[in-house]
Amino acid sequence: MKLLIVGSGMYVSGRGTDEIGTILPAAIEFSKHVTNPNYQITVACTSLESMEQLWIRSDIIREDLRVKDDALVDCKLMDEINYSDYDACIVAIPDKNHFEVISSALKAHLDILCVKPLVTTHEECWGIEALLTDSPKDIITAVEFHKRFDKSNLTIRENINLIGDLLNVNVEYSQPKTIPLKHFKKWSGTSNPFQYLGPHYIDIISYITHAKPTGVKAVGQKKYCKSKGIDTYDSVQAMIEWDKGFNSMWDISWVDDLNSPSFSNQKIRFHGTKGKIEADQSNRGITIHSDDQKYTQPNPYFSKKYGSSFRGYGCDSIIHFLSLVEGSETSQLLPTFAESMTNVKTIEAVNNSLETNEYVPVDHKIYGDLN
Repeated sequence: MKLLIVGSGMYVSGRGTDEIGTILPAAIEFSKHVTNPNYQITVACTSLESMEQLWIRSDIIREDLRVKDDALVDCKLMDEINYSDYDACIVAIPDKNHFEVISSALKAHLDILCVKPLVTTHEECWGIEALLTDSPKDIITAVEFHKRFDKSNLTIRENINLIGDLLNVNVEYSQPKTIPLKHFKKWSGTSNPFQYLGPHYIDIISYITHAKPTGVKAVGQKKYCKSKGIDTYDSVQAMIEWDKGFNSMWDISWVDDLNSPSFSNQKIRFHGTKGKIEADQSNRGITIHSDDQKYTQPNPYFSKKYGSSFRGYGCDSIIHFLSLVEGSETSQLLPTFAESMTNVKTIEAVNNSLETNEYVPVDHKIYGDLN
C-alpha cells in the first residue's frame, strides 16, 4: 500500500507543539501490523521549510515508536505529487483547500480519508458528488470524525434510549487562543471556531440520534482575535433544530486562556423526557501538577505514546481507515463523503446565520436534484 498524507502540520506531526501529532504516528504505528510488505508513507508539504521540519519530526516519531525502517516515510513538495502513484490519501490541510485535493484524489480513484469539515460549501458538496458518480463503486471515502471511537460517546449511544424522547442537547467546546493565533494563524481568518470545532459534535449527535439538522440560528463575537489582526469570531453560540423534534444549543470558542488545564474543554448533555446523559469530556479522571509544570487535565484516551506504541481513539480512527484500505477491516465505522454532506451544509448554514443574523434552513439538496 502506498499512502499519501497531504499536509504536515500540527495534526499530522505535532508541528509547533511538544507532541508528535496524530496522523503520521498512527500511520507509522500501522506499519507494525500491516500485512502488505510494500507499505510506504509519503507526506506532501507546502514548502521546503515544512519539508525539513517533517523530516526531523518523522525521525523523532519513528525513534519514539521504535520503527527502524528509515525508508518508511518519504517527503515531497505538493507540486511534485502525482496522485496516480498512490493507493490511498489522507487529507489534512486547511478547509479551504480540501476540495481541490479531494478532486485530484478522486480522479485518480484513490481511497480517501479527510479531516473535518469535508469541504465548506454546498457547491463543493455537489462537485464531490459529481466526481463520485464517475468513481469505482468500491472506492473508500471517509471523514475523520474520531469522536466516534471515544468510548464516552459510544456509552452515550448505547444508553440514549434510556432517557426517553429527546428534548435538547447542550454542547460546550473550546480550545486555547494559540489555535487561531499560532498553530493555524495562516488560515484562521478564513474559518471560525464553529467551523473548526463544531463538525465533530454535529456528527456525534447525528451518530447517536440518527437525526438530521433542519435549521440554525447563530450569533458570534469578534473581540480578541480581531485585536490581534485576525478578522474572525472568538466565540459562537448557536441553536440547531433537528428533524426528530429536539434542539441543540452550542457554545463554541477558540480563545481559552493559556493556563486552561485542558487543551480541549468539551462537555455534552442529552436531556430527554425520562432523564439525562451528561459527559464531561475535559475531565478524564487525571490531573498533573508539579514545581515545574502547571496544573493540567490531560486526555489520556485521545492520541498518546505509551512506551513504544501509539494509542487512543484519534489513532484508532486513522488505523481503522488504513485497515479498510488494506482489507483487514470490512465494516466501516467512519461516515462516507456522502454521509457527511449534511454536516457541511449545517456548518455553512451557521456561517450564513452569523453574517445575516437570521434563521437559516439547512439545504439538503443533493447533486442529483439539480438534473
